[in-house]
Amino acid sequence: MNAEPGATLIHVGDPMCSWCYAFAPELRTILAETDLPIRVVMGGLFVGDRTVPLDASLRSYLYDTWGRVSEMSGQPVSYEKLSWHDWVYDTELACRAVVAARRRDETTALEVLDRLQAAFYSGDQDITNRDVLGSLLDFDVELDEPDLIAATRSDFAEAKSLGAHGFPTLLLDTGDEKITVAAGHVAAARVLRSVQVLLG
Repeated sequence: MNAEPGATLIHVGDPMCSWCYAFAPELRTILAETDLPIRVVMGGLFVGDRTVPLDASLRSYLYDTWGRVSEMSGQPVSYEKLSWHDWVYDTELACRAVVAARRRDETTALEVLDRLQAAFYSGDQDITNRDVLGSLLDFDVELDEPDLIAATRSDFAEAKSLGAHGFPTLLLDTGDEKITVAAGHVAAARVLRSVQVLLG
């Protein structure tokens, strides 16, 4: 599928969002079938006063959700992390890492997002930890740098302005309007049909 001049895909997600991880193979297929460029925006799944401790209730919820994610997508999920203690589901640092990658080279942002998702979901690496994040990036970054914090929180605000109330959300920016083509885990073929219709 040839891209319409000026058209862009916008992917709103979070490195620690399980349904974003499930959608990753579909997104790779979408990008392989079209030459549309993609812009990655961080939505901020559990940030600020929405962070949650890993307690018995959350463990049960995540166990069930991750099982559905793995079954539906075929993505590998390890459950060892559900035994972590004194751990808080806080996604902001991981979001900052992706924003830092995008600011450095926009074309690598999705690759970094994929790497962090895989490290967390299949590798049981704690990507709320600065040292772990540093080991997963191929460049040096100060995650508490004020401009990076501001840029990341600007992403969170943009996600809301785009109407991305859940993640993942994929939008087509035609240049005239931004249209949601996927909300949640949606098959690539269905998204591609929608994009083709919208682009005429």
